[in-house]
Amino acid sequence: MYNKPHPNTTIDATQLKDDIIRRCYSNKLAGNTEKIQPTDNLSEHARKIEGAIKEAASTAIPAKRIAKKPWISEETLNIAEEKRKLKQAKDASNVKMQEYKDLCKKVNKAARKDKENWIQKHCEEVEKGLEIGQYGDGVTLPRRLQL
Repeated sequence: MYNKPHPNTTIDATQLKDDIIRRCYSNKLAGNTEKIQPTDNLSEHARKIEGAIKEAASTAIPAKRIAKKPWISEETLNIAEEKRKLKQAKDASNVKMQEYKDLCKKVNKAARKDKENWIQKHCEEVEKGLEIGQYGDGVTLPRRLQL
């Protein structure tokens, strides 16, 4: 089996609150910006600075997985990650196969529950908006639910 990189990741900027990560990021950024030579072309210089910032962020700040669907919670993503790891070992024994099947059921159940909670939360927001006369949310909710 091949381990594909997860394209659904983003840099978790909230990790910069941690002193160690912030220091590591600032050190890498300082090192990257020192390498940049000043040029006459402003857009080229801005592109180099942007590249230095992105490279420092990608190496120093941990990535955060994001769900393809907005209602998927972090707990469900963690269960799916466990299932993905177990998938490679499921052919080893019947016990592993049963554990894999149980995790598949657990992921599906958690995803359904997450979607139900997400829909409920948005419906409550629309109801509150309609009570105070904001009718725009009542129109946009069906569009959001068709994801």
